[in-house]
Amino acid sequence: MRVLLVSSRLGTDVSSQATIEQLLKGASIEIVQCDSLKNAKVLGISHTTDLMIIHQRFLRETDAAKIIASVSEDLPILLVINDIKAVDIMQVYELGCIDYILEPLCREDFLNRVLLSRKRKYKIAIKDSMEYSLAHLRMSFSALFQNTPDAIVHFNIKHEIVDVNPGFLQLYGYAKSEVIGKYINNIIDPNAMLKEYGSYKVLAGESVYYEDTVRYHKNGNPIEVIHRGIPLIINNQVVGGYAIYTDITKRKQAEKKNRYLAYHDPLTGLLNMRSLQKQFTKTLSNLNATQAGAVLFIDIDRFKNVNDSLGHHFGDLLLQEIADRLKSILSDKPIYRPGGDEFIVILDDATGVSDISQQIVEEIAKPFIIVDRELTITTSIGISRYPQDGTDINTLFSNADTAMYRAKDRGKNQYCYYSEDMNARMLEELTLEHELRKAMENNEFELYYQPQYDFVTECIIGNEALIRWHNPFRGTVAPDVFIPIAEETGLILQIGEWVIREACHQNKQWQNQGLAPRPVAVNVSPLQFLQNDFVPKIEKILRETGLEPKYLDLEITESIAMTDINEAVKKVKRLRDLGIQVSIDDFGTGYSSLSNFRDLPINKLKIDRSFISRIHEDSKDAEIVDTIIVMAQKLGLEIIAEGVETKEHMQYLKERNCKIAQGYLFSKPVKALDIEQMLKNNHLLIKGYCTK
Repeated sequence: MRVLLVSSRLGTDVSSQATIEQLLKGASIEIVQCDSLKNAKVLGISHTTDLMIIHQRFLRETDAAKIIASVSEDLPILLVINDIKAVDIMQVYELGCIDYILEPLCREDFLNRVLLSRKRKYKIAIKDSMEYSLAHLRMSFSALFQNTPDAIVHFNIKHEIVDVNPGFLQLYGYAKSEVIGKYINNIIDPNAMLKEYGSYKVLAGESVYYEDTVRYHKNGNPIEVIHRGIPLIINNQVVGGYAIYTDITKRKQAEKKNRYLAYHDPLTGLLNMRSLQKQFTKTLSNLNATQAGAVLFIDIDRFKNVNDSLGHHFGDLLLQEIADRLKSILSDKPIYRPGGDEFIVILDDATGVSDISQQIVEEIAKPFIIVDRELTITTSIGISRYPQDGTDINTLFSNADTAMYRAKDRGKNQYCYYSEDMNARMLEELTLEHELRKAMENNEFELYYQPQYDFVTECIIGNEALIRWHNPFRGTVAPDVFIPIAEETGLILQIGEWVIREACHQNKQWQNQGLAPRPVAVNVSPLQFLQNDFVPKIEKILRETGLEPKYLDLEITESIAMTDINEAVKKVKRLRDLGIQVSIDDFGTGYSSLSNFRDLPINKLKIDRSFISRIHEDSKDAEIVDTIIVMAQKLGLEIIAEGVETKEHMQYLKERNCKIAQGYLFSKPVKALDIEQMLKNNHLLIKGYCTK
């Protein structure tokens, strides 16, 4: 066979020409060379050649289309293409080329094209419908092959790569020259067992091979793909095949993420309620009749206050920090977050549950630093045990929840075991909550006042306002019964505002009656203080009641101040700037840091009654009282002792230069009219102690 090769030693196709010459000579094909299209027809006929091969670059010559059309009348033409995008394939066929082949050249494919063209000495009319359809089909396949986003590999019967499309090069990171002629599995799955690879199944006769699998990028990174194998059949024989790969890595990642989110809390990464229900059943099934398990229901105290005052984003950051602390404590135990500020721990061994619960309480009570804010919170934990408190998930969870609320009732920052009498208590509290909601509408609240007495001047120097609830069915309900419910339900906001307004109004009335002006002290709930509009509301109340700010004393607890020390300092400063007095109530019972406490611009400290009541029975309480008095004096703060009930208490305080007190020794909390008479007479007569 004799082939006319149109080429140029000086052109850009030198490497291509050398490749073609090498392939043709290896097949014992005689080569006649021509350096331009102009001489091609004459040389082709004079040397009785069977085929002319030209490179794509010669299409740029002058009159190339006319010359190719003329030559094709006598010689079949094979076009070598290195840039498929720069060539109109349909135009190539219309010019007269009988075939084309893409670089880089595969020896087997190239020689097959050359040998097949020998049988086609003359141009086949392009208008012949069958040939025209075939040309269209080939053009369509080429467009699909080149432009589909899927990776496509054409391989031969020896599993060698014949051709790949741009989608393959992009997906796997190879250059085309790196893969042509290589074993397909060595390129994209070097770890695969040869006989298990999809190309073997295709060449073995499977009509379509399909699987979800993993293949590998050139850099070694895994790629999750859908692999489809299609055999190439000619004359009823499998001569090769096509492997098509669809990248599903992102889809698989999304599926993996969805599976994760199905069983995990997206905020903290802890297991969620769905996982809890699944795991709980498994845990119970592993317990025997003699083995005890436990459920810990953990709830963050006053977390709503954090969200309301600092925002939900801050609250989310706090929950993440809490979750991290729980993980560090319970490293080998599953932790669940069903939602909100609640966490659940299931123990398959109840041994040591008290120690674990106490450790959680202590760790959560340590200060948090979040977005440059120092924050102190506490937690309440309810515990139910298997099997004594229940044998199914709903009962155990419900009882642990009940125990958690009992822990809150007892003062929070502690754990509590479930007992059977708690359910009756919960029902009672629900009823009380319902009645409490009606109390505001029905004007069932009243303020009582307890005078504050100065030992030195022997005068009443102020009064503390204390709320009382006169329930039409229960009689007078003590504050320590209904205030915790009001705080948990948020009713304390409405009640607390009423207390401040009523106290300011009453104090102004006393002044209007000609009584000497004295401050009235009002307790502020944590939820009230943490509201963003707390200070503006106080200003509004003072304007509406006409009371001068210096005659209002707002009492906040240590826990309020330490919940967010930065915010507390700002609010207290704003109150002081208005002229309002601010006191720390129940001092000594909280967890305040002295370094933080020092920064609070307060007026007074109130020593908690629990220390005063035992100063003569417990030397430690006496030492605490002495320390608080000395500290307050050093800081230039007024100090008030609460719960003074005996002359011995009063004498002890006078000796230590604590000169202001309140308690039953002087007066119990009484109605406004009774206080009015005391103020008029400056006269106290309670429990045998009289002063004027």
